[in-house]
Amino acid sequence: MKRKALSIVVIGLMAAFLCGVFPFSSFAVEGWLQVEDGQWVYLNAADQPVTDSWKESKGFWYRLDSAGYITKDTLINVGSSYYYLDPDGRMAAEAWAYLTADQIPDGDSDSEGWYYFGADGRAYTNKSGARKQIDGQTYIFDADGKLLTGWIASDGTAVEETEDPFINATHFAGEDGALYVSKWLAYSDVMTNVTGSTAHSDVADRDYTEYDELWFYFDETGKKVVARTGGTSLKQKEIDGATYGFDENGVMLPWWSAVDSVAYPDGERADMTSNVSAKYYSGYDGGVLLKNTWFFMYPSENLSGEDFEDMEASWWYADGSGKVVRDRIRMINGRRYVFDGIGRMKVGFCLVDGRANYVANYDVDMLSHTDFIEGDIGGIEHADLYLFSPDELNDGSMQVGSDILVSLADGYYYFGFGADGKAYGNKNNNLTYTPAKKNGKYYYNGLRLDADSELGYGVVKAERDGQDYYQVVDIDGKIITGEKKLVADKQGGYFIVLKDRFVAYVNDPYPPKWVKNGVSGEGYYHYDKSNKDDHYADGIIAGYADATDLSGLPSEACINF
Repeated sequence: MKRKALSIVVIGLMAAFLCGVFPFSSFAVEGWLQVEDGQWVYLNAADQPVTDSWKESKGFWYRLDSAGYITKDTLINVGSSYYYLDPDGRMAAEAWAYLTADQIPDGDSDSEGWYYFGADGRAYTNKSGARKQIDGQTYIFDADGKLLTGWIASDGTAVEETEDPFINATHFAGEDGALYVSKWLAYSDVMTNVTGSTAHSDVADRDYTEYDELWFYFDETGKKVVARTGGTSLKQKEIDGATYGFDENGVMLPWWSAVDSVAYPDGERADMTSNVSAKYYSGYDGGVLLKNTWFFMYPSENLSGEDFEDMEASWWYADGSGKVVRDRIRMINGRRYVFDGIGRMKVGFCLVDGRANYVANYDVDMLSHTDFIEGDIGGIEHADLYLFSPDELNDGSMQVGSDILVSLADGYYYFGFGADGKAYGNKNNNLTYTPAKKNGKYYYNGLRLDADSELGYGVVKAERDGQDYYQVVDIDGKIITGEKKLVADKQGGYFIVLKDRFVAYVNDPYPPKWVKNGVSGEGYYHYDKSNKDDHYADGIIAGYADATDLSGLPSEACINF
């Protein structure tokens, strides 16, 4: 109805009143009045229609337009707020409304969607707070009040559906508009047309194309869990009793955490070491950070490019904080193990400077027994030598004991290691490079100094009181002692032992004899059975006062010299 027509009706009504047509008093009455076409107006005390105002009726509010009529089925802007009047003209309050472009003045297809109006009828908008709680769910509305879905930025605006909208997003709302709160999101569930992301994570130092799936987690406030921007550390989050790691874009890491650097220390055979301990978030277990457990895995390219390319797996141990144990010997479940500078468990012969500076390792079949005798093991001059079980898959623990049989490159040999795991006779422990005497046997760099099995006996060079000291040992490394003793080898020769020390070797047809009153004094003499006149004509070999004579000793009898 046009304003002119409304005025005619009002004048007509007033005339009717004055002529006594209506049973009213002679005074004007303010209130609602239904006019032609069933529309309603609100007359003020002067019997004039009220315009551009709110009026209440039976608990509902109505908006009167500039002509005085009730506004219906449209979104209106009053001041800085939006309101919706339903098809009956009632103001929506604590209610949802789906509005099309036709119901929104100057609206277009982008404005079509769901809106929510609070108890005062005002639409929830970004202006009145980005996040709103409605019936236990959290929602975000744009500046005009439209409910947002999908990826949402920190300022409460929708993120354009670019290739990687999650990079600029802080929140995610499902198709019903409810924010993901304390909830996981798989990227493929919401981006079915995208097989993956071509972006790169600086924190994880990986391309997302290497991920089977991109997972995100939104915390109790509805925010995506992310690492600090510009940093290199993952953001860790405890979720349902497990720990997870997230990068700078909020992507859960299903793999190794990155390290800043990996370096090779100076020194022969020195192995690589990382500046920090890596962590392993097991993709096989849903990305859970492994703690207090062993795991068998190949390293990331960031840790070891060679092992990564070859997919060379090793055993690792994660401590209570999830950091892999590295660069040390560590007691685990009652046994000791050694880990290199990036955290791989090592087996075989290992060199460690102290307990917390791993140097190098050698597979047992890389070395011959002469390498130990000659000290030809790179790095041994500044590290302690240990043996860890070569059975990497089933053991790998530190070995201790005096008679440990090891298969070297040139055969089986026995080794000895103390209760602390250090090799007996390690060069690093005794810079005079003398063998260590343990339980009646000699060891040098862990190797038990045994006689050649084909000879039966041999001689070990040791040291006593700063002087060279030689002793005879058998094929089991046992030291031959005695005040005066003659030891026959398997090739017809004789080792002469006086006061526990080796003094001479002879290869006579007959065993030497001890003579108390010989022409050259008391001692061992050559014995010639065929010389009837003088069995000792060839003279004395060694007496108590004589120095050790090495001249006749076969080379195979010289064990460590």
